[in-house]
Amino acid sequence: MAERFLEAIQHDDIAELGPKLESFLAQEDGPCQGCNPLLIACEQSKVKCAMEIIRLKPELVWGKNQEGYSPMHFSSEDGLVPVVKALAELTVGLCHVRDNNSRTPLHVAALKGREEVVRTLVMACPESLKRMTSLQETALHLALKQKQYGAFEVLMKEIQKHKQEELLNWKDHEGNTLLHIATSHKQPQIVQLILNSTEVQVNLQNMKGFTALDLLNQNFSDSIDNDISQLLLQVGAKEGYALQSFEIQTHHHPQPPSPPIPKSPKFKEMMVLSLSSMTKSVLLAVFIFLAGATYS
Repeated sequence: MAERFLEAIQHDDIAELGPKLESFLAQEDGPCQGCNPLLIACEQSKVKCAMEIIRLKPELVWGKNQEGYSPMHFSSEDGLVPVVKALAELTVGLCHVRDNNSRTPLHVAALKGREEVVRTLVMACPESLKRMTSLQETALHLALKQKQYGAFEVLMKEIQKHKQEELLNWKDHEGNTLLHIATSHKQPQIVQLILNSTEVQVNLQNMKGFTALDLLNQNFSDSIDNDISQLLLQVGAKEGYALQSFEIQTHHHPQPPSPPIPKSPKFKEMMVLSLSSMTKSVLLAVFIFLAGATYS
């Protein structure tokens, strides 16, 4: 009976899919025992079957494979927009499901450059823009690292729309911001796009102490590098060593001399009394000595 269901999936045929699905779920042995039929349909990008299974068995939407991929992950990765919409409408919580690398559906959509899926997921759940992978990467980091510039531009528009431009300054596990990555990839258009935001901090340093300008200067070779350099310098970009020197100068102040400790009046009075007592003792001793010498 499993073969009939798998054949229907292969041809994306929803005719009498209900009974075939029930038989598939009821099997007690065989290689497909315990398999999630919705995962199978989404992994094979069978939109009609996936939509029908969601309608018939909505409880299957939470299933995962060994890598932690859910039906929403597969649908986002493969650009199955109708399935992504159906899953998001069923429960927005599916937008937050993570795989074994803490990647959400938005992360995998960004990695694959699925622009329409990115729009759909952010519309359903703007908070997903702030979700990070196990390597502290946002969807913006991932799109840029994989050179999915179309998806990156979509994400830039979304963070502006949802007033989340602070994400431009978020760092991955190596301390790199979006500006670090765009500069390393020698993409002047993307650098300009990032710098258009008033929220971006151009002199943030990564874990090695490098700013975006540092990374540019390490491999400076052509006119593209010159264009990027001009863009960075126009907004006050500096090298890491210059920032450290400035920090030392601004934070190292000579300590002011300690103010003199005033002597209390009581201290002076005690000193006078003590000296007066000592003088009397010395005079008395001299008088006794002289008197003894006189009568001897």
